Amino acid sequence: MSEHIDYENIFTPQGMLGHVSKHPNLDFLMNIFNIPRVYSVSGFGTWNVGQHTMAVAFLALYWSAFLHYPQEKRDRLVTLALVHYAHEAVIGDILPFFKTAAVKEAIDTIQRDILNAFAIEEDETLHEELKLLDMIGFLYEIGQSSPRGFARTPRAPAGALPLHPGRY
Repeated sequence: MSEHIDYENIFTPQGMLGHVSKHPNLDFLMNIFNIPRVYSVSGFGTWNVGQHTMAVAFLALYWSAFLHYPQEKRDRLVTLALVHYAHEAVIGDILPFFKTAAVKEAIDTIQRDILNAFAIEEDETLHEELKLLDMIGFLYEIGQSSPRGFARTPRAPAGALPLHPGRY
């Protein structure tokens, strides 16, 4: 059975998805800052897709400087990092096991529409690096988050003796 998702006829606050994915406006794109990261919904952390996206873009800058990339390659990598989850502005952050073949096809089409709207071409030579930076961004995000209801406990610097027993 071949399932197909008629995503183009889904209504969004900015209009029909088939139109806004091909002509994204700033409201549509900025919505990534309103989409919680999927693990945040389960009560762990408070990050949203926009924060994650910005972290990956900054990591792309660090990565490019470390590897002495020429400006053009750096700019391509940062651009791809900035739009790597643009589709989530409308569909949200979906756990992988909910992504059926039809859902993946719709996501890929929406993402491609957004990239085409800005004349951004995928760069297969940077694909693996972007995946790595995305994972590093996720690990950073986890390190910055704590379960809701739990306060972060201050830690003493390495080798320091606690001056206030029980505080560290």
